Amino acid sequence: MIWTLLRLPCTVVAAIKQLVARTFFLAVVFSVITWSSILLYGMFYWSYIPKSSHLFPVHLHFESRSCPEGFCDYPVANVTVVRPGYGEYLARGQRYKIYLDLEMPESDANQRIGMFTVKIDMITETGEVVRSSLRSGVLRYKSAMVRLFSTLTYIPMLMFGSAEEKQIVSVLLFDRYEEDYVSDGYV
Repeated sequence: MIWTLLRLPCTVVAAIKQLVARTFFLAVVFSVITWSSILLYGMFYWSYIPKSSHLFPVHLHFESRSCPEGFCDYPVANVTVVRPGYGEYLARGQRYKIYLDLEMPESDANQRIGMFTVKIDMITETGEVVRSSLRSGVLRYKSAMVRLFSTLTYIPMLMFGSAEEKQIVSVLLFDRYEEDYVSDGYV
């Protein structure tokens, strides 16, 4: 009986060691599974889920076209939304809102023009128009007095270049544009 009482602490210590070893093993296995699943999810998300937004610079140039007064110069831009050798920016079956943000100076000429129209054509590699949209935009009107007070208020910042007399006009071109599964779209 005494011998069993003397072996009891060794048995308890051995059981505690075994419990600690099993707990440590389970913690390591759980940690490996958790980090592996996080890594695999991140790789899947990066590979297959489309980006939520794409930004493309729009560089306008002027083209002469016929108009009732003869020939008029219109600003035109061509933006490619397919990277050569890399594939498409726009995921097929994904809906996009397409905006055009124009930085327009608050000049007298722009104030006189007033409302303007922006046209977008989504075209294929062969030049076929897939979708088209015409939307209007306008520079927010400021009276001469408001422009004068604004200029006088911001004159130090305007002189040192930390402020500009411009407005950003945002024009929604497509509300729910969806890329076809058959044809690639270019702007």
